[in-house]
Amino acid sequence: SCFVRMYVTESLNNNGIICDERTSTFSYYSNVIPNFVVSHLYVVDRDPGKQGEFKLLNLTGSGLLKMNTTTGIIKTARIIIPSESNITFTDYVYGVDMATPPTVSRCPLTVTLIRASTRNIATPQFRRSIYAFQLPENAAVGGVIGVVDVLPHELVTHCNVINEVATDMFVLAPNSGVLLLSKSVRGLLGQTFNFLVECARAGPFVDVRTSVEIIPAVPEIRFPRPRLPRPLYEYTLQASSLVNGTIGCIQATATDNAFLRYSYLNQADTSPFICQSSFCLNVRSGCIHYSGQITSSGTTRIDTLTVCVKDSRNADVIDLLDCAQFIATLPAVNLNAPRFARAMYASSINADTADGTYVMTVRAVDHDSGSNGLVTYSISNTAVPFRIHPDTGILTVNGFLDSQNNYQFVVRAQDSGQPPQFSSTMISVQLNIEIPVTLSLSQQIYTWTLSENQPAGTLVGAVVTESNQPVSLTMTPDDQNFILEPQTGHLLTRKMLDFEIQQHRYFEFTVVARATGAVPMQAAIRISVTDENDNFPNL
Repeated sequence: SCFVRMYVTESLNNNGIICDERTSTFSYYSNVIPNFVVSHLYVVDRDPGKQGEFKLLNLTGSGLLKMNTTTGIIKTARIIIPSESNITFTDYVYGVDMATPPTVSRCPLTVTLIRASTRNIATPQFRRSIYAFQLPENAAVGGVIGVVDVLPHELVTHCNVINEVATDMFVLAPNSGVLLLSKSVRGLLGQTFNFLVECARAGPFVDVRTSVEIIPAVPEIRFPRPRLPRPLYEYTLQASSLVNGTIGCIQATATDNAFLRYSYLNQADTSPFICQSSFCLNVRSGCIHYSGQITSSGTTRIDTLTVCVKDSRNADVIDLLDCAQFIATLPAVNLNAPRFARAMYASSINADTADGTYVMTVRAVDHDSGSNGLVTYSISNTAVPFRIHPDTGILTVNGFLDSQNNYQFVVRAQDSGQPPQFSSTMISVQLNIEIPVTLSLSQQIYTWTLSENQPAGTLVGAVVTESNQPVSLTMTPDDQNFILEPQTGHLLTRKMLDFEIQQHRYFEFTVVARATGAVPMQAAIRISVTDENDNFPNL
């Protein structure tokens, strides 16, 4: 015996890492120096719990870029020879989650290398030598803190916050010096964060000292509520577009779309993608992706979600949100075709088999569920004298069989899915032609005479039969004076017979002939024993 311990995991590990499309698609000039920051990658894993925790492994592909696997910052690795035209290439970022076992996945980076020009060689300049900002304690995450203005703007490819603590709280918008709040500062009243901001396009970085002081909360400014164009969005998903495909986008209108953030009702928008029921929402674009797997289902699945939009400069106040219903219909998916156990079924029956007689049963199995797995049977050639039950697959004779033919035809199994799937098998039925069995006796009565005193084993006579099958003969009632050989029909004496004994003078009995498939035949046997002059007179 053995002891078995079974563990049930909290959730399945279905997903890998996904890179935010806005940070995984970027460009830079071909003459930038090594270690130049070109993007700050945002990555998410949609699985819950430990399955959704991950770490970045490496960046592979062209060899032109390198990545800090802790921060996600991507920099140039080396200088390349300037090209006469723009070049687009794809690198890949790999990540591994913390599930058991772990899942290693990757996401692509689409990078455009812009042809270098002479105007982008100059070094940017800051307007001031020190930038000092004040930030209310109740400032909204994603809100603008201020602008670290650098001139000329067209020379700036990327700006970085240089400080481990500040990097987690503040972020600079790409291609500008706009400083944004990336983490709530509630409870940090009176603290001042000092850091450097560095910017560059080509050549060395230039930096400037920057500080952000957390001041008491101020009355919150209410920006106009963004509006969704309609209250209901309905989509029907097709099987070909169910794997990480975009279902649709919910686009709101506002005075400044740069601050719009989308989310599900009562769910925080703290990551680039938030998911419910396998539907993942891009909090920046409002586009919804399906992250589930295609599985066999006999019924249509309908998911209803509430998607809301807000101006990120406002607090999460209900009366400043605009929401709409998102209804996704996932039709029943018919993945599998019925499958027969054999490629050919064979049987043999007699040519005179009656109408309705059972021949065989065929069976096909469909691994789908519901109506998608419901199988019906049919015969492709309706001219053959057979019929099949559409539900059970039982094949029977339909009408009269032609004794001159053997039959081969196709049986088809089809499921009830939409669209339906089917498979076929070959049926072979061979007819057995039966030859009637004949049996006859040469005589109905056999009359023989036998001289007395013949030794045992003397041939008395022979019962002659005619048949196309083996014949067996028996004698009834059995007589102790004679032996009947069952195959030859020879009748022999069993002992010497004496005429002077009254019981030995006359014998009569019946012989029965039998053959398989034939009616038994009978003949009468009559034997007379004749007297011989074998005794002297007695005085």
